[in-house]
Amino acid sequence: MNNKMRLRYRIEYVLDKLILDKRVGLAVAVLSPLFFMGSALYLSGYAKYVGIDNKFGEIVSFISKSDKNQASPENTEDPQSGEVKSAFEEALKPIYTAPSRLFTDDGKIDVELIEVGVDDTGMLVSPKDWNKGGWFRSGSRPGETGNLIINAHYDNNYAQPAAFWELKNVKVDDKLTVLDKFGKSYTYVVSESFLVDINDPNRLQIFENAENNSTMTLITCGGVWLPGQSTYNKRLVVKGILLTD
Repeated sequence: MNNKMRLRYRIEYVLDKLILDKRVGLAVAVLSPLFFMGSALYLSGYAKYVGIDNKFGEIVSFISKSDKNQASPENTEDPQSGEVKSAFEEALKPIYTAPSRLFTDDGKIDVELIEVGVDDTGMLVSPKDWNKGGWFRSGSRPGETGNLIINAHYDNNYAQPAAFWELKNVKVDDKLTVLDKFGKSYTYVVSESFLVDINDPNRLQIFENAENNSTMTLITCGGVWLPGQSTYNKRLVVKGILLTD
């Protein structure tokens, strides 16, 4: 074999080796992160949660806001028991978000919800839109232990039906469904319905939080219209308890 042929084979050999090395390197670059990610999830015990009903958006939101009481990015410690918990275990705790919609099965109540607070006098603010409900942001969220408080108008300035016009027809044992901002539904069973006088000294008790269960309180106007005060003399209150599996 002459020198020219040897040079040709040498060049072809080097080129083939470079192409092979490039393919191997590319494969390693692509597969390595997946391999190490899978190993990390498996070793952390995440594999057993594959079937859990959690949305990725909820977990991301939770992680971005839950930097308190964290000992490190990898684990947390329970201050009472001293038990160290993995970040995955913390992230998989139930996530509760703001409500977005309230409705009944028959569709007579179907209300979009917005956040409301209190005014300078401490009064609960009602939505400016007659057809929307107001979720009290300092109360609990759907599914969360505590009192989920929602208020809405009974009628508008022309005595036409508003968001909670049909609330007066809701009865004990009826069901109301609340959707959170991710579309997850929570069903509450009505436990009581009653009127409270606007001058009742105990009227604020309806805002008390439940300590051991999840409740919902719906509020609208009721009773007799007071022209001089531009309001009704009572408030209709409907309370519900979260239906659990």
